[in-house]
Amino acid sequence: MIIYLNDILVYFKLKEDHYVYVRIIIKRLKKYKLYIKLNKYFFNVEEVEFLKFIINTVTGLVGLKH
Repeated sequence: MIIYLNDILVYFKLKEDHYVYVRIIIKRLKKYKLYIKLNKYFFNVEEVEFLKFIINTVTGLVGLKH
């Protein structure tokens, strides 16, 4: 899990692990009265740009976006 100010990135190679930890993280945020807007988030994607890095489910951190 990587957190940067108001951005949270959770990624695992196995979908089962991903679902477990996403639930744990959402519960923990709720416990401390930190809420997320689900419509602003992407779930179950294979590649994502995060802080100018490209991350995918096959190789993990791919590199910087140019």
